[in-house]
Amino acid sequence: NRLGTTLVKVTLNQEGYLIATTIKGINLVFSLKDFRDQLERLENFISFELVSGKLNNIKNMDFRYKNGISVLY
Repeated sequence: NRLGTTLVKVTLNQEGYLIATTIKGINLVFSLKDFRDQLERLENFISFELVSGKLNNIKNMDFRYKNGISVLY
């Protein structure tokens, strides 16, 4: 995969958000609404970060926003 990691846990929390955790400890947060759009933003972001060199510093990515994402380094 483009992120270079494996998912170890996927949970649906009480608020209805899907949280995927990678073996590297990165949390990916999604809403169930517009899930495909959120996956597309993930792919676009990973493509950008592969060039920037900051990919290994990511701790959390939140894709629940309508037109963007939140990233914690």
